[in-house]
This record gives sequence, C-alpha cells and structure tokens, in this order.
Amino acid sequence: MERGEVTLLMLFDFSKAFDTVSHAVLMRRMCDLRFQPSTIEWFHSYLAGRRQAVLCTDGSTSRWEPSATGVPQGSSTGPILFLIYINSLLQALSHSRNSYMMYADDLQIYRHCARGDLPALVRSMNEDAATIKDWADRNGLMLNKAKTKAVLFTSSQQRRFFNDADVPPLIINNTIIPLVDKVCNLGVTMSKDLSWASHVRGMCSRAHGVLHCLRYRAGMLSCHVRRELAMTLVLPLMDYCCLVYLELLEYLATMLQ
Repeated sequence: MERGEVTLLMLFDFSKAFDTVSHAVLMRRMCDLRFQPSTIEWFHSYLAGRRQAVLCTDGSTSRWEPSATGVPQGSSTGPILFLIYINSLLQALSHSRNSYMMYADDLQIYRHCARGDLPALVRSMNEDAATIKDWADRNGLMLNKAKTKAVLFTSSQQRRFFNDADVPPLIINNTIIPLVDKVCNLGVTMSKDLSWASHVRGMCSRAHGVLHCLRYRAGMLSCHVRRELAMTLVLPLMDYCCLVYLELLEYLATMLQ
C-alpha cells in the first residue's frame, strides 16, 4: 500500500479438515518425504483401528463406530500430520508458492500488484484457487466455498479511483467468491483499509462484557479475586496480536485506554 499497490487475500475454509485425512494418503506422503519405515509403521499403528462414540447429556454413549479417516484433534501430532498431508498442495501452487500462509487447517494465499495489473492478478489467483479445489477433491478434503472469502487491501486514496465492483470476479468451480469489507484472520479482524477499527471495537466489546460481569458480581468476590479474573480474562484479549496497535489512530488508542 505504501508503494501504491493493492493486495488481494483469499482465505480458504476446509470442512472438518482434520476428520477427513486419509490414512493411506498420509502414509504415502510420509514415504515421499523419506520418513524412516519404523516411523511410518508407528504412525500407522497410532491412527489405524480407532473408534469413536458420542457422549450424550445424560451420561450415556452412542454405539462405538470405527474411524477410518482423520487425525486426533487436540493432540500434539494432529497439526503436524495435517501439514505433512497438505504439503503437496503448497508445492502445486503455480503463482502463490511463495506468498501463502498456513496455520493448521487455515490456508491463505495473497498477491500484490499495481492497480492497473489487477485483472491479471485475479486470473492468477483463480488458477491457484482451481488448483486448491482440484487437489482437495483428489485427496478427500472438502473445500467449503460458502465460507471461502477474499478481501482487497487498498488505501483510501486508491479507493477514489475504483471500488470492489470494478474487480474481476474470483471464481472457484463456477462459484463466485465474494469480496468482503473485513475478515477474521486467526482471531484478528482485518478490514480492507487496514485501519484496525473493527478489530479494536470487537476486542473492546468482549473486554467490556467480561468487566460488566465482574462488576455485577462485585459483592460476591474479593478485590483480589476480581483482579486475578480481570488479568486472566481481559489482558489476554488486549495482548493477542498487540503489534497491530502500534500505529492506531488517536480515537482507537483512546478506546483501548
């Protein structure tokens, strides 16, 4: 933006990504990456033969059923195994191979260009999006096109010359991916002008909700307990990704105070 360019970000959503990992495909990925045979055998034993059931509110459980796919969620190995599984997708990207972000099952690709080169950039993003959709279909993952979004980051000066309606459509398998004004990116709300106003307002709203509950129960809790609860429940909200607060507009900085 400081160089007068625009940045297009696409955020892809995979439905139940950890639950749909094929064990056979995962073992092949590990072979391709030259894992030791003993390591592959250990992980095969770790994943194979699992069963799962649903715990009901009355304490009873449903019938146990075999789990033929997926990696255990909440485990330390789950995210690592998923990254091994999806590694070949990242290598298949033609245009965004060096401009993607991946955290667990959250995949994003981004490109930047001069305003006049935006149609060509959209074409390249559509090609990479088609690659992602094709890879997901071939590897048993479900790309949720309804939750896949895109945002175009521009400065207020650039917005004088064009708007989102002037941007060629982003398309995945005949479905148009909407350009939105803001997206929630791993807990951080990013608006298309990168003002951070939406993020600050959302964070302040959550913090005020917690403080209101503490104030409402002030008579039941000692000052020490209220202080500990505030530090535990409120400060993490403000500390999370706090680097975005470094160059806030004055009125947003005042809201935080």
